[in-house]
Amino acid sequence: MESQGAAVGAIRQILTYGHLCLIGSIAAVAVALTEVAANGRAKRFYLVAEVADLLGLSEPTVYRAIRAGELPAIKVRGRYVVPAKAIDQMESDALASSSLVDAADYGSRDGAAAS
Repeated sequence: MESQGAAVGAIRQILTYGHLCLIGSIAAVAVALTEVAANGRAKRFYLVAEVADLLGLSEPTVYRAIRAGELPAIKVRGRYVVPAKAIDQMESDALASSSLVDAADYGSRDGAAAS
């Protein structure tokens, strides 16, 4: 039941965007519900392709943002994953402030680019 509550909360947050990125939001809701239904817990990490799809960006743009330290990521054996909490925090901050948030503010704290 707790995972259903988390999914409902995610849906409510996504739906508050209103008309912005409605198609992407519906897809994100479907993915979130599928993830929770499949394993009973929310996804912890996204692949670069998933982040690109979720944010409506190209994969090369996501890779550039990661390498520039503008998007938090973890590198494992040459592959990057982005923490779901980072995406969730950016979304929450944008909703709470009703304004623009810059992903670069969530990247490397010391300004060093990912290698």
